[in-house]
Amino acid sequence: MKIKRKNSSTVPEIIGKYLDPVWRPLYILNKQTIIYMKGEVVMAEGSRLETMGFVISGKLKIASSLDDETEHISRLVKEGDIVGIRAYGNEMIFPASAIALSDCELEFIPMGLFDKMLQSNSQFCYYFMMIVAKELQEAEQHLRNFSRMEMLERLALTILNNLKAFGYAKGNKGLLAFTLSRKDYSSLLGTTYETVVRRLAELEKQNLIRLENKDIRILKEAGLRKLIKKRNGSALIDSLKQQTYTANYERFSNS
Repeated sequence: MKIKRKNSSTVPEIIGKYLDPVWRPLYILNKQTIIYMKGEVVMAEGSRLETMGFVISGKLKIASSLDDETEHISRLVKEGDIVGIRAYGNEMIFPASAIALSDCELEFIPMGLFDKMLQSNSQFCYYFMMIVAKELQEAEQHLRNFSRMEMLERLALTILNNLKAFGYAKGNKGLLAFTLSRKDYSSLLGTTYETVVRRLAELEKQNLIRLENKDIRILKEAGLRKLIKKRNGSALIDSLKQQTYTANYERFSNS
């Protein structure tokens, strides 16, 4: 059950960093803060985009329904990300659902205000444009990579993407801060739950990971990368590195 919270005077990092200070009071005045429980739908596939969401805390997945029992996960979302980007445009219809992987807190602002923020703040608009460009590049890279990979390589890449999205647990070497469920791994890979379980066991047998109940501990990150690189080259490894749009923005704003 979603819970509405009283608005605070704080703003997300990207608002504080990239939006003109003159606009921040308008953001604070118009924002709506909502807490979602694990498993709740934050934005539903096929619904109209009325607000843009900023993730304050928690983790989400962007998933589209293939049939009544099957979904395709296209993106993992974490604290600091924006939810609603893929619906932005002429039709303003969500092509996929945003679903909470953990308890989440989001701030929403009306689309009318968001449009004015983009139109009146060149630096914020540039930052948003870089986010969209990054998502398109990653989507194309993902399709290209998966088309030429064997299932074990796909799984290694997906584990590394899990790491890229949510990081390692603090003070617990190699343990993913948040391990996706085996069902979510199967949705990301486009395969069955049973195949995921078997391939995870193979990676564990190779001493690349260790399965700890539902969690995954990476024993040899370099080994996972090497497994992918054997067939797909260094370009794929580069795609797993840290995001670059912030650096690009800094170059733009300082010019």
